Amino acid sequence: MNNLTDLPQLFENGLRFTLGAGTALVDSLQDTEKRETTLNRLQTDFNGLSQEWVDRGTQTEQEARQFVESLLASSGIPNFNAPASTATVTTTATPVPHTLQDDLKELTAQVIALRQALEENLPAS
Repeated sequence: MNNLTDLPQLFENGLRFTLGAGTALVDSLQDTEKRETTLNRLQTDFNGLSQEWVDRGTQTEQEARQFVESLLASSGIPNFNAPASTATVTTTATPVPHTLQDDLKELTAQVIALRQALEENLPAS
């Protein structure tokens, strides 16, 4: 795999790992038995523990998203992640008569006006 395509996944897993480790830390501060178990597992089964933290971080992320979405829904702020409306809008296109010759005439007039303005503002030699 390409390292550039793996980079977003790496950051996402890092965020989830951090969320899971943070919630585990809060739990271990509240419960001494969990703290001892976690410290022992850090030394013996770090890979398994880290995967549990990633899973827990994923769950925490989903819960946080749901919480924020419920806050947005109750406050009346539109949810831009929601699917777009499927309403049909009928429009009619009308051609705008514009030719290359008209554009060229307009540009020529602008160049003439700019040249005259420059000549007026330059000191006489």
